Amino acid sequence: LEGGTISGDVTISGDLTVNGDGSGNYDEIVNGNLAVGATDKIYLDGGSDTYIHEVSADQMNIVCGGQTILEIVEAGGGDSDWVAIQALNKLYLDGGGDTYIHESAADTIGFATGGSARMVIDANSRISLSNNDSGTSNTVFGKLAGNALASGGDYNIFLGEDAGKVLQTGDRNTVIGYDAYDAADGAETDNMAIGYGALSNLNNDSATRNIVIGNNAGDGMGTLASLDNIFLGHDAGGGSWTGTLSSYNVGIGNYTLDAAMNGATYNTAVGYNAGGAIINAGNGVYIGANAGVLNASGSDSTVIGSGAGESATDLDWAVLVGRGAGGSINAAGGDGTVAVGYSALTALTSGAGNVAVGYQSL
Repeated sequence: LEGGTISGDVTISGDLTVNGDGSGNYDEIVNGNLAVGATDKIYLDGGSDTYIHEVSADQMNIVCGGQTILEIVEAGGGDSDWVAIQALNKLYLDGGGDTYIHESAADTIGFATGGSARMVIDANSRISLSNNDSGTSNTVFGKLAGNALASGGDYNIFLGEDAGKVLQTGDRNTVIGYDAYDAADGAETDNMAIGYGALSNLNNDSATRNIVIGNNAGDGMGTLASLDNIFLGHDAGGGSWTGTLSSYNVGIGNYTLDAAMNGATYNTAVGYNAGGAIINAGNGVYIGANAGVLNASGSDSTVIGSGAGESATDLDWAVLVGRGAGGSINAAGGDGTVAVGYSALTALTSGAGNVAVGYQSL
């Protein structure tokens, strides 16, 4: 066909070649429908390897250079229809420059801008924005994060690789950090873990209302049903807990209350390493760096000041206030001691019921 206009419908059986005028222009115009036979090809390169054709009923392919670039299928409507590009091909968003979406490897979607990969989603990825997990209103982002959530596990937030990865039916947990809360595998509820490995060994359905912030904070609670603990700081509450559950403790500061607690309750420690050796003590208050740092089993003492009571291992019913106050007490004999003032009662190593008030008194 050379030049001219065709009016009306055209049906072509066999091959059709359209010749231009030698200038690269094709002047042929068809006013109406142009039909080619089923599975026949419309070549765009003179009959070589670039064409459009119907592969089978209701499936059209676009082929370039002999490679299928695009497949379009109508199979009844809705999610039965599909459009496909070939594996590893790129869908450019900037006209063919350097911003695109593609399958960068098998089962892997890559997003690139400016020629650099910005995000990859593969079989290990887990992203849920309250709409694509088995629970209700969960927000999940990270490799294997919230991976085991089941129906009944609701209102959780898991951010970070392996965060809350085996929790199934627990509710209202907030977990941020690599490996945080990664052992809780049942219905643990209302816990908060923020930081690398925070609450990483907690695994008891009855453990609840524990709040920990800091790398490895509270990571030794294990299988105990501990509750209502608050730990803020690196490794705060981070010892390997054993035996009887420990609850209602507050530790603020790096390494506070980080021993292997066994039945420790109602302790408050504020300051670097404060109360750092407590195992089964209770109702103690330790404020200041290294305050009561070795007191493992003494209860009902109030120790305030940097280094106050720092040598005592089993101190009960004592009140030590001031930097270094009662700092040399090293035996149970210091029970009931009162020392107020800078370095007050530093001469005492044992002996109960002593009272010293004032700068370096006794």
